[in-house]
Parts: sequence; structure tokens; C-alpha cells
Amino acid sequence: MGLREQAALDAQAILEDTSSGFGCPFTLTSPLGVAAQRVGFTQDIGQTIDPDTGQAVAGRRASVAVSLRSLPEMPVVTADSDRKPWIVRFLNILGVGTAWKVIEVLPDRALGVVVLLLEVYQQVVVHLSASVLALPRLLLSGSFAPAVALSGALVFPALLLAGELAPAVELGGTLPLPSLQLAGELAPAVELGGTLPLPALQLAGALTPAVDLAGGLVLPSLLLSGELAPAVPLSGALTLPSLQLSGAISPAVTLAGALPLPSLQLAGALTPAVPIAASTLTLPQLQLAGALTPTVPIAASTLTLPSLQLAGALTPAVPIAASTLTLPSLQLAGALTPTVGALAGALVLPSVHLAGTITPTVGTLAGSIVLPSLQLAGTFTVGTSPVSAWLRFASGTVTGHGFSSVPDVLNSNPAVQTVDAARPARVLSANGLPLGDFDGTSGRLQWPLNAAGTGNNGTSATGFMFWLVPDNVTGDQRLITIWIGGSQTDSTRKLIFEKTGAALRLFIRDGAVNPEALTGAVLAIGVPVCVGFEFNGALGTSAAKVVITVNGVAVASTNGAMPTTLTVCAGDLTIGAYGSSLLFDGRMGPNILVLGSAMAGVTSGLLTPAARLALANFEAPT
Repeated sequence: MGLREQAALDAQAILEDTSSGFGCPFTLTSPLGVAAQRVGFTQDIGQTIDPDTGQAVAGRRASVAVSLRSLPEMPVVTADSDRKPWIVRFLNILGVGTAWKVIEVLPDRALGVVVLLLEVYQQVVVHLSASVLALPRLLLSGSFAPAVALSGALVFPALLLAGELAPAVELGGTLPLPSLQLAGELAPAVELGGTLPLPALQLAGALTPAVDLAGGLVLPSLLLSGELAPAVPLSGALTLPSLQLSGAISPAVTLAGALPLPSLQLAGALTPAVPIAASTLTLPQLQLAGALTPTVPIAASTLTLPSLQLAGALTPAVPIAASTLTLPSLQLAGALTPTVGALAGALVLPSVHLAGTITPTVGTLAGSIVLPSLQLAGTFTVGTSPVSAWLRFASGTVTGHGFSSVPDVLNSNPAVQTVDAARPARVLSANGLPLGDFDGTSGRLQWPLNAAGTGNNGTSATGFMFWLVPDNVTGDQRLITIWIGGSQTDSTRKLIFEKTGAALRLFIRDGAVNPEALTGAVLAIGVPVCVGFEFNGALGTSAAKVVITVNGVAVASTNGAMPTTLTVCAGDLTIGAYGSSLLFDGRMGPNILVLGSAMAGVTSGLLTPAARLALANFEAPT
């Protein structure tokens, strides 16, 4: 190999060294549209030197130096302005791309190097047939409004735009716009027979596409702080997974396929008007801080809203024929007011946890209405719950050392502790539920008694159920103590529910007699367990009047002669202590439920076996 040939090889290696040298990738496109990816030295200088005076003058000089061995053909520059020029595209050090046209070709055929002198090239309107328009990594600070008619594909990967993008696109292929980050406005009018995918859309402005397509509209991972208002007539599918929106979504969607909106998180308002025929509307894991007001006529189909978590209001008007309306795991802090017309299928609302109100109006129903596991802090006009009071640690107030107040979500009557050292600390279970940590030394709560026979102060019927995790199983430790008249002495106690060693015991005050119900060993150190008791004085035998439950199941107990009514009293109920002694050592919560009436048809205690299990399994800590 001669020295000149070696020099040409060395020059090529130096020009194309992108790892340790100054090689820069660029695209060279011929007038016929043939694009080639090459590597060379690129230059974009905003100032140059006048060769006659030696002074700096304003201007912009750009060039590319490339090995002759790497060029498919030598660019040719002509004076004919009607001919399409050779185009060079490359990114500067900031990642901003520019299109340049070749204005002069300077080859060095001795060393095998050619220098292409460039000037900025503008391209506005693109008409392609059976081809592909590819604009990778488009960074634009102004506006881009191409009119593109093509039967192939329009590709805009890594589009970063600070201005405005308003393309009118008619194509029979695909329009992919991955990784769209837009600070301005995107308003495409898109008519296509393929698919419109917009993955990872992050938009601080507004997205208002008018999309008429027979394929599919896919908008995964939509993050929007503005407004989404698409008008989408389609015969395929509209998929909007992982929609996170702080503005508003108001889609008018007419479709014969499927509308899935999984993981919808919305701080604004969702008001879809969705007529669906022989299809499915699915909105799983809807989390909404605003309002959801869907008007959804569905024929022979299904409306499914699983895991609905709503801090605002849900007001669906849903006429359903021969189908099913399913709202599982509804958690609502606002109000639920569904008006459900003629329904030949089933209305299912399992596991409804509501701090507001539910007032369903159900017309002609040929199927069934099912509302299992209903936990309600407001009102429900269908039936009466045996739960008369409900302390909820998740809504409690922590001050200083621990809980200073835990609200009764069914009554305006919180349990409190004014002494900081005696406040149970707030801890979390393994599955994230809040518990009160009673230290066995001073921790306890005082809960004022309601009026006689109501709330936490039942007379002929009362009971408690709650989860606890004992830190020891020795000695006597009071869990619930109710005093007569507020005087905390042995002769003035109404009832005591305690752990004695690993067993549970209930004392009932009946004049000077203290009948008790005692279980065997049911507790273990560090093991969560749901405990409770039910007193129903209307039943005939002592064994039927008092039931002690563990994990939602009645357990065997030795019962004394139980009275028919409990003493009427006023004052406080103490949680976790006997006055200031015999304090409970362990954790309690996340709820303390009080029973105030018997369910229909019970033969022992207050609850049916199914109801006991349902209450025990509600927010069970692990």
C-alpha cells in the first residue's frame, strides 16, 4: 500500500471517528430523494473573516468534510434554481437540527476528501406518493405547518416543539409521533385508514385533534396540563391508557368498537357522551378529584367502572338494556347519585366505601340489584346498617406524640386525647393502613357516649368490632370500658371488653352482678386479629345474647347469666385502658366499628355470619 493510499485511509478514519474524535453523523439527500447516512466533520459558524480586509463580518458559514470513499456519488451543483438541490441535515452541539443545501463542492482527490459548502435550506410543502417522509428529532422554536399528502408514512420521532404544530395530514399509511413534548398547541386534522399512535404525549397547551379513522387511535401515557377535547368518530378502537390530566377531558366518541380508558387520573372534569352499540365501555382504576358525569346509553353491552376512587361527584345517567352496570370497589368522598332506568341485566356495586351520600333511583329492574360490603358514612335510603358508630383512624388528627382526635364518621362525636403523652402514636400496618399504637403505659382514647340507646351507647343491643395486634399475651388489659355517669369505679362500670392472657373476656354490669363471657386462647404476639363482641338482650338464652368473634367468626365462650338490657349511662367510653390502669399494649385500628341493632333473622348476637366476615375483611391490616 502506497503512502498516498494510506493517507486517504487515515483521513477517512479521522473524519468518521465519533467515539474519540470529531466525527458527526449527517444525512445527505440527493435531488431524487435518495437519503444516505454518513459521518464527517460538520461546521456551523456564525461569523467569518473578510479575506481582503482580515476583519470579522456578519454571516453564517456551514460545511461538511467527508471522505470520498464514503460518498455514493459526488454532489453536483447547478445554477438552475428550479432543480431540487442536494440537502444535508445534521444536529448542532445543542441537539438542534438544520437543513442545508449544497452550494459548492470542493474535492481533494489526492487525499480522498471532499468539502461541501452549505447554506440554510427551507422546505415548506411536501407531496409524496408511496414513500416515507421521515423527520427524526425535530426541534422547532417557531411554527411548523406542513401540508402533507402521501400514501406511505409520516414519521416525527422525538418531536420537541416550543411553537405550534398544525399539520393537515391525509394519508393511507401510518402517522407515528412518538415522544411528543409540546409547549404550544397541537391541532392536527388527520384522516387516515391506518393508525394514529401518539405515545408518551406530554403537553402543556391543548390537544384538540379531529380524527376520522377506520383503524385505531392510540394515546398511551398521556400527560396533559391543558385540555383534551377530541371528537373521534371511529369504527375501530380508542385506547387512552395511563391518562393523567390536570385540565378537562370532554370526548364525544361514537364508536362500534371499544373505548378503554385504564388508569384515568383526572384533577379536572370527565364528561364523556359515549353512545356504544354491542360493545364495551371500560374505565378501570378511575381516580378523579373533579366530577364524573357520563351519559352512557348502552344496548346489549356492558359499562364497567372498576376501582373508582372519586373525591368529587359521580352522577351517571345510565339506561341499560339486557346488560350489566358494574361499579366494583367504589370509594367516594363526595356524592353518588345514579339514575338507572330500565335494566334487564344487573346493577352491581360491590365494596362501596362512601363518606358522602348514595341515593340510587332504579326503575324497572328485571335482573338484580347487588350492593355487598356497603360501608357508608352518609345516608343510604335502601336499608338500615347495624353499624351505629365508626371510628376511622385514616381520618384522625395527629398532634405531638400521636392521635389527638379520631372521628366518628357516622356521628359528630370523635374519640379524643388531650394529654400528649397519652396519645397513641400513628403507625402503619404492612399493607399501609393507619393504626393507633397503644404503649401499655399511658396510651388511651376517651370517646364521649351518645344519647341513651344510640351510637356507641346501646342498651338492648350493642357490640364492637376492630383489629388489634397484641405486643404481649400476659395479664389483663382493657380494650373497651364503658362507665356509668362518668365515675370510673368498679361499681359504676357498664361493660368491659378485655384481653386476659391470650383469651378474650366480656364483663356486663347487671346491678351488683358482673356476668362474663370468656373464650379460650385466641391471641398471639404480633399477629393481627379482628376481635369483637355482640350483645342482643332480645334473644332467649345467655349463649345467644352474647357472642364473641375472632376474624369474623363466632368462637366458643363460657357465658354467665346475661341481662336483657344494659344500664343507661352518660359519660365517656375508654379505649385501651381501665381508667388509667390495665392499659392495652399493642396496636389497634384502622377502624373501630360499633353495632347498634340486630340484623333480620339472627338467632345469636347481632350479625349474620356473612356480615361478620364482611366487616372483619373491611380494611384488614397485615
